[in-house]
Amino acid sequence: MHAKQTRTILIADDHPIVATALAASLRDSYKVVGVVTKLERLEVEVARLVPDVLLLDLTFGTQSSLPVLDRIRASHVAVRVVVLTIHCERVLADAALKAGALAFVVKEGAPSELLRAIDAVLAGRRYVTPLVNMRRNTGADSAEVPGRIQLSELERKLLAQLFTSNQRDAAKTLRLSVKGIEYHLTKLRRRLGVSTTAELLRWVEKYLRM
Repeated sequence: MHAKQTRTILIADDHPIVATALAASLRDSYKVVGVVTKLERLEVEVARLVPDVLLLDLTFGTQSSLPVLDRIRASHVAVRVVVLTIHCERVLADAALKAGALAFVVKEGAPSELLRAIDAVLAGRRYVTPLVNMRRNTGADSAEVPGRIQLSELERKLLAQLFTSNQRDAAKTLRLSVKGIEYHLTKLRRRLGVSTTAELLRWVEKYLRM
């Protein structure tokens, strides 16, 4: 067996068809030791299999996988994590790397890019898809936030307001309706894979530097 094919990979994705397809595409290059489609099973399977690489989807339904990634990196420092997602945003790439991932790849990229990312993390190097930087400045209302993280100007102001006031006061300050505030919060929650505004603020506090 080729030396590369002895390196083990665990695939975690909440879409069984996607996970199975990923496993099939990687078996010629690596030893796929398992597929996990439920986030609550992931830590158990990582502890049981201790793969060289964990290929991890960023969101499972409405749940962000980043808190689980935090715990996995704390308990299994040798497991290298590649985040594979449909979301091509600098804010999410930075958050994934801060949580302990070594690579960030989007699903729309070429299959060869995923192989490059896996090879990079096996060699101890980081890899972030170039698509993130290509799309970084496409928003006309975008604003740079310290730490190379980019949010829209409105999103940045809204999050800053919510750390010191409630939604009604934020609406007055930003000259929006309460429904307008909730609309933007819903978009942010879906984007980041959290369910409540409290979880959203904890996510921002932990993974972003405002």
